[in-house]
Amino acid sequence: MSRRNREDAPDALFHITARVNWRFWHLRPLKNADALVDILADCLIEFSTDLIGFVVMSNHFHLVSRSPGASTFRHLTTRRTPCRHRVPWPRGHSKSTVLSQFMQRLMYRSSRRIQRQIGTSGHLWEQRYDSVRIRDLPHLIAALAYDHLNPVIVKEAMVSAPEEHVLSSAAFWTYKSAAPVPLLKRGLPFEATFDEIAAQVVSAQRNFLGRTANRDDVVEHVRRQFGDDCGSQVRT
Repeated sequence: MSRRNREDAPDALFHITARVNWRFWHLRPLKNADALVDILADCLIEFSTDLIGFVVMSNHFHLVSRSPGASTFRHLTTRRTPCRHRVPWPRGHSKSTVLSQFMQRLMYRSSRRIQRQIGTSGHLWEQRYDSVRIRDLPHLIAALAYDHLNPVIVKEAMVSAPEEHVLSSAAFWTYKSAAPVPLLKRGLPFEATFDEIAAQVVSAQRNFLGRTANRDDVVEHVRRQFGDDCGSQVRT
């Protein structure tokens, strides 16, 4: 069965998940997680991609990202012909979407640095990352709330509250405090205000905390609060 082509468009929002091969805890040492965050910051600049939210866990990470605007998107996804015209890369080519270029660079560079630090070789990441297009504000809120809850809902909870996890955007959306990676460099999507999004994200998180926590519960909670489409698209 052939792989489905990646969807991308100028200013498109995505909920992205990438996992360590065999789900080993290679991101648990802080120096490895810091290396991933440092490279993420560089890739955001290189591909003019905006980060809206993120979380780094022991064996995977989630991003909520936005592709660049139309002019930059066209420049990054086209090539110059001998006649000096710009034509799109063929559909399915690694350069046909900014999302593919961004994730390929992020995963390749972080793999090399982290494997050098832990003294291993081979594949660090699973071959295929997961990406889901975010098309409306409720889905964005669901994705952010789910990502921020990750450190709380794992079997061996890393923190007791989402905003305590330093390698996530939870504190930024809760207290407007600085994040380890620049966030919202191009403003807010869906014509929403920061306070409007933050209030709904924090509310979704707090409404869930205190209940029996596992990933299935989180997805079901998101489905009930934001609708079936959002719940079915949130990735673990």
